[in-house]
Amino acid sequence: MKSTIKQMQVAATATGDGTAVDCTTPLVAYTTATMQLTGINGDTITWEGTVDGTNYVSLIATNMASAAAAATATADGVYRINCQGILKIRARISTYSAGTIYVTAQLVEGGASSGASGASVSLSAAIPAGTNNIGDVDVLTIAAGTNTIGATRDAGPSWTTVFGVSGAVVSSADASTATAVTGAPTSGQKICIDDIFFSVGATAMQVDFEEETSGTVLITCYCAANTVYQLTPRGKLKLATADKKLMVDTSAAGNISVLVSYHSEA
Repeated sequence: MKSTIKQMQVAATATGDGTAVDCTTPLVAYTTATMQLTGINGDTITWEGTVDGTNYVSLIATNMASAAAAATATADGVYRINCQGILKIRARISTYSAGTIYVTAQLVEGGASSGASGASVSLSAAIPAGTNNIGDVDVLTIAAGTNTIGATRDAGPSWTTVFGVSGAVVSSADASTATAVTGAPTSGQKICIDDIFFSVGATAMQVDFEEETSGTVLITCYCAANTVYQLTPRGKLKLATADKKLMVDTSAAGNISVLVSYHSEA
């Protein structure tokens, strides 16, 4: 990554364009210009750039201390411009009152980050709560620091998981008559199965998981004695009818223990 330091205003005591600095040359294309401004005493610096080398227009610079973006500066400080694609930039003294003004620029190749205004953006303070928008991501609040925007992390499922019946495992010595292994779903919705954990005792049996009332079988397992199983559907395994529980129905009497994790969906 290349960089260079240039003087834009040196001991200036009057209005004037100063020295324009090259952002794009046959050998290098700088993307970021960071300016140190000193000696301001009631004066105004107007940030300007040109693509054709003749006609200058205002550019937005970001105050690195306050993150305020503007086309002018009226106080000492460090300011940054995204100069990618700009031929030259200058720090014109558009209003002079007093003081001896210096403007020093460091131009850096690569690494620019642009806001909606085209200015480089740096977070030196917290973004306040509200409806701030960054890269089409709505942000409630981001503390100052090294927070990453654009990375992802697993925050778990987006639904509320429920376990068993009232949060408890269902154990039975005889489930040959259909027995509920979940509570009822949220009113008007259907149970969607996430996981089923179950074990059978000393009796081998066929284990059917079925919908309440209709008896429609969703899963059938042929289980050897004293075995443990986990069923995790790869897709959504949802009961067909709203407001119905999931039941277990075995082919023979014998110990069985079942824990179902599930959620409700329309």
